[in-house]
Amino acid sequence: MIIENILAKFTPEVRDSDAMRMLVALCQTFSEQLQRTQKLESVRSAIWRLYKTLKETAQTQVGKEVVHQLYDDLISMKTDSLEINTVIANFSTYRDELLKALEHPGLPLHNNDSERDIRPVAKRRNISGSTKSNRGRKFRDGLMSIKQTCFRVGYNFWDYLLKWQMGVKRWL
Repeated sequence: MIIENILAKFTPEVRDSDAMRMLVALCQTFSEQLQRTQKLESVRSAIWRLYKTLKETAQTQVGKEVVHQLYDDLISMKTDSLEINTVIANFSTYRDELLKALEHPGLPLHNNDSERDIRPVAKRRNISGSTKSNRGRKFRDGLMSIKQTCFRVGYNFWDYLLKWQMGVKRWL
């Protein structure tokens, strides 16, 4: 509509030129990209609004129906983009898993702690080239698990290993 209004101001010779056709095509492409970007932003803001409300509701256990309504609004959104529609469809597919925090308030909404726990193990494994045997892998994994547990509960890892080696039972 806007493009037609602009074109009406030019003479027929200018309107029919190749340069004008190219300009019209670029304007239409830009307009389509702008519409896709606006739709993406509306989906993105709906996801963040859902996340913030879910986070707050999981802590307070008040407003569960609002979370369910926001979730329904999100999964009913449709766009021209196959990628965005796939993401929305995944939200629909994994609804129960994504809303587990409403049933279990102690569950975190992210897995950052777990990712942080395995980062040192993955770094060490990549640098060293891993282990040569399955037995070595099991030993390394067990040792790293003990190390991380000691860190979480505030024990000194080396003191724990020494006491364990000496057979001190109260530390186990």
